[in-house]
Amino acid sequence: AGDMFSDIAEDTKNRPEVAERARFYQAECLRREGYHPKAVDTYHKLLQDFPAGLYREQAVGQMYTIASEWLKPTGIEISNLTKPEKERESKSWTSSIILVNFDRKIPTFDSEGRALQTLERVYYADPTGPYADKALFMLGRVYFHRENFKESSRYFQQLAETHDRSALRDEALKMAIIAKNNSAGGPQYD
Repeated sequence: AGDMFSDIAEDTKNRPEVAERARFYQAECLRREGYHPKAVDTYHKLLQDFPAGLYREQAVGQMYTIASEWLKPTGIEISNLTKPEKERESKSWTSSIILVNFDRKIPTFDSEGRALQTLERVYYADPTGPYADKALFMLGRVYFHRENFKESSRYFQQLAETHDRSALRDEALKMAIIAKNNSAGGPQYD
């Protein structure tokens, strides 16, 4: 069915609402078959072609869910660092080396980078939607963990400024202050 929906979406003779629905169902077919990277690309194409379409919120929600799945190993890594030293799981130097992934639900290369890219697309596709603040917080948290404090501060500050009623706002403000303090370049930049 996914190939048929793709043909319908690509046919320029169809009405826009038919093409939009076909593109959404094409992405849904890919997601349900487990081809998550292709599904994210198709959802993104849908959002580019029909930015104010009927399926925008559903597409953004699916993209957010898939990106969250891709970031689960990073979340485990972050939660492991918050534990006391004695309770942390020890990791060998080979456990963090994954060059290629053959699971069709996860991108072949750089799943964390692809997840961050997807979260940025989630925010820019629907900046006032229900997933925007969550996407910004996840972006800030991952960049904070990777010690890219400048980017982390930017995302946390953006969340705090644009989402006044978010439950994540207070935590984002606190993390933004810490990230700003850590992003200083040292005494030569003072």
